Amino acid sequence: MKRRQLLAGASAVVLGGGHAAAQSAAVIAGTVIRDAYVITMDPELGDLKGVDIHVRGTNIIAIGPDIQVPDAEVVDAAGMIVMPGIVDTHWHMWNSLLRGLVGSTPQTGYFPTIRKYGPHYTPLDTYAATRLALAEALRGGVTTVHNWAHNIRGPGHAEASIRAHEGVGLRARFGYGSAQGLPPDKVQDLDDMARLRGALMIASRNNRVTLGAALRGPQMSATEVWRREFEAAKKLGLPISVHATGNAEMSEKFKVIETLDKAGMLGPDVQIIHAVHATPQDIEALARSRAHVSVSPNAEAASMGVPPVNAFRKAGVLTTLSIDNTALPASVDPFGLMRELINLLRARDGLASPFGPRQALEMATIDGARALGLDGVTGSLKPGKHADLIMISTEELDFAMSGNAPVERLLMAVQPTHVDSVMVDGRFLKRKGRIVAIDAAEIINIAHDAAEELVRRAG
Repeated sequence: MKRRQLLAGASAVVLGGGHAAAQSAAVIAGTVIRDAYVITMDPELGDLKGVDIHVRGTNIIAIGPDIQVPDAEVVDAAGMIVMPGIVDTHWHMWNSLLRGLVGSTPQTGYFPTIRKYGPHYTPLDTYAATRLALAEALRGGVTTVHNWAHNIRGPGHAEASIRAHEGVGLRARFGYGSAQGLPPDKVQDLDDMARLRGALMIASRNNRVTLGAALRGPQMSATEVWRREFEAAKKLGLPISVHATGNAEMSEKFKVIETLDKAGMLGPDVQIIHAVHATPQDIEALARSRAHVSVSPNAEAASMGVPPVNAFRKAGVLTTLSIDNTALPASVDPFGLMRELINLLRARDGLASPFGPRQALEMATIDGARALGLDGVTGSLKPGKHADLIMISTEELDFAMSGNAPVERLLMAVQPTHVDSVMVDGRFLKRKGRIVAIDAAEIINIAHDAAEELVRRAG
């Protein structure tokens, strides 16, 4: 009963609800974050030691030493590193309920599992799963997500997921996808995608949640189907994301990037997921068209290989970082993903690999924002941008004595537990190590109940 009462609103046809908490953010002189080491990720400002950040409303007003603002809330950040929040660029948030159900055999692997359980999802399951993923994102220092929702079984599922986004308060792109099990010769619900675009433009607070098209593409749908879906998304002006996944044999069979290039579909509005086995010709096509790539080191290392990130970057292809999923099972540890990618590339390309901590941070912050079309809003810290930032405590046993190079220290040692505070749009969602925007225990309990019921329904 408790779960049904709490989730009842998720299936309503109302978007943008549940914002009392967000609206109650204090409209005062603002907040001054005092005496921090600030990694701005802005090429002009660089890294700044012992400075303050003044936040008022949703925006950063000033960054500098000894900022005095009468009546402002002062947050002591001595011993803290402050940096932009992490920007995830591809994450199947609906399958967070499936963590622990994915096995290591061909019959119990990731794809058989999502195909088995996906058809049994209700809108309430989608709501519970999305909230669980968002809460874990918040815990780990992620402030922007790209929810690649490839189990939209109807308008209620899409609305439930967006309701979860609006309630938690992270910045997001909602990638409207098809349902698990949709035949490759069937077009996904383009009419509802168009309807939702209009609804979001009206209802989403501060444009914090925007819409994209998560399409199956040449690898997972018939030619006439993927072309129709691409053309519809482009007509709506939606950014498009599509997978180029699998092993070398699958990549050679489907030639996703080559096929899209020949069809004239690549462009700066197109994101390619994984592209682990991209050929030199593929990389040239991506660079020429200004399409961009999102890589998922954890998922790729498990089954696909090591993405050619150095080759992408050398060619000028914008390359970003993604969580992918937590069903594998995996946890949301963006700094761990950065470390994993650095090590994978060093193993692949040698110790002379040009990809290091600074490049990983760029990929996970400002480059991610560029890929989502949000670099004017987030991804770096500078006056005028929205205040999407994280504060990282350096005064922990497993973070001490880690050298004098803050970026390297940050990247090679930090864990989600070191993320002391998370702010999005000028509002603290996590403070002093505790999530304050939502009730994390309640989210876990509801997700647990939803997963148990899902397993029962699926037999």
